[in-house]
Amino acid sequence: MPDSYYVSLDICDYRNNEVINIYADEYILTEKENFVDSIRSLSGKFDAIICSHNLENCNDRYGKLKAILDKFNNRVKLYLSFQSEKTINFPKNYGCLNYYDDPNHKKPSPRF
Repeated sequence: MPDSYYVSLDICDYRNNEVINIYADEYILTEKENFVDSIRSLSGKFDAIICSHNLENCNDRYGKLKAILDKFNNRVKLYLSFQSEKTINFPKNYGCLNYYDDPNHKKPSPRF
């Protein structure tokens, strides 16, 4: 989508292999404690938001979702993906088969 403006926001350079710099117009790394504020500080509204495998790492999941919702324009497409808490009894395996394979995953919220 050559006419798009692509902003990537993350807390670390996980498996990007510098490819992100080819596609992203802005590549922002922030601290996990500042993630929600970093979303809020983004200028403008967005037509599409992809939130992939980071909600389970958040201390403030609802604050993050609220910050994302505030960035919608009137024709937004939202894609959320996150690991299910139902995997807590799966075998342990590298690559996050089990929810707790990633030590950064927060306790699943009863309201999620």
